[in-house]
Amino acid sequence: MAPRNHRLPSFFKVMVGDFNKRVKIPTEFIKHMNGRKLPSKSILRRSDHKSWEVEVKKSLGHFFFRTGWSEFVKDNALQVGDFVVFRCDDKLNFDVIILGQDACEKEFTECEELKPEVKKEEEAEPSIPSPCLCSYIPVTRNENSQVIRDRNRPVAIFPQENVHK
Repeated sequence: MAPRNHRLPSFFKVMVGDFNKRVKIPTEFIKHMNGRKLPSKSILRRSDHKSWEVEVKKSLGHFFFRTGWSEFVKDNALQVGDFVVFRCDDKLNFDVIILGQDACEKEFTECEELKPEVKKEEEAEPSIPSPCLCSYIPVTRNENSQVIRDRNRPVAIFPQENVHK
């Protein structure tokens, strides 16, 4: 375990370009690891304790988050212009803070399942699992700083598509 006064580095990434399949870990971050090597897999953990395992892969002298990263992007409805802060812990996993284009931390809700329409027995089709409604619902705050969730404007109906324009 690292001494309490030993601070592990942090970094941030602005989501630009082709960030859906991989994201480069800054070279300066690697230099500030005080000789510690990144593991081949790391955990990305949000403040609500939801986490994703991602592969750390070296390519042409640079390190990238690869396998598992695209799932993290989809589940968090990351969009161009979003800002993600990565804070390394003693086990070389990362606590992440995700900020939207409004410069505020994105707030996430529990997944809700879509309720299928009830069909008459003769119209019944084989059972298909209900998809998740969304992992991110836009949040605004009123003048008293109370959270207002806008369920009429979901960002991600399904992880692979973004319907908010």
